[in-house]
Amino acid sequence: MGHFHAKALFSQAFRTPTFENISYFPGVKPETATVMELEAGYQPFSWLYGALNLFNQGINNPIIYQEVPDSNYINAGPTGTHGLEAELRFKGAVGYLNLGYSFYRAGSLFKSDAVPQYEVPGRPDLHLGIPAHKLTLRGSLKLTQTVSVNPSMVIYSERYGNLAGGADPPQIIHLEPSVLFDLFVLVRDVGTPGLDLQLGVHDIFGVGYQFVPAYNAGVNPLPGPGREFMAKLQYHHDFAK
Repeated sequence: MGHFHAKALFSQAFRTPTFENISYFPGVKPETATVMELEAGYQPFSWLYGALNLFNQGINNPIIYQEVPDSNYINAGPTGTHGLEAELRFKGAVGYLNLGYSFYRAGSLFKSDAVPQYEVPGRPDLHLGIPAHKLTLRGSLKLTQTVSVNPSMVIYSERYGNLAGGADPPQIIHLEPSVLFDLFVLVRDVGTPGLDLQLGVHDIFGVGYQFVPAYNAGVNPLPGPGREFMAKLQYHHDFAK
């Protein structure tokens, strides 16, 4: 509708138990998921676009792993999330800038969350391991016709996780918000047309993002990649010309 668009999505899916699930508990049943989304977007100018997406997803009979009292796979009560995602895009002659934001709350709009293994004590709005807020920023700036600088940044809000040991109740740890910043430089046609060189640094500030289990799995948060330096050389040729 001109510069405006809208859409509604509805989907259902199921996940069957694996052999490993059944070997622990032969009576485990498939889980089912229902997802609903509403999205609207608007492009007032050729260089500006924005969109907002509202979502609600519910899962019935989720297949979960529990460490306490015994290691087992079971069907738990309903779970899910609801929230929103927003996006802004700016594009010009010398580059572009994309800004994204996502937010969620635990539980669907129709059923509250009923999986203790996913809960954060005292924070019914959160699931273990997953930040409620995530902000992403990606851009590109042309310095010359062949050289561009491409920064990106991801900001995660606070997260919660379990410590290993199988304690009941599990011991909860709190992880502060983290910022991952990457910077890449792309140089096209290095010495000959079609030969591109890319140099970059991942996690410039050495934050060292950690992967936090989303349930009491009996393991501590796992360390992710820290600061990394990368170089990439690639050649492309259009044989049709």
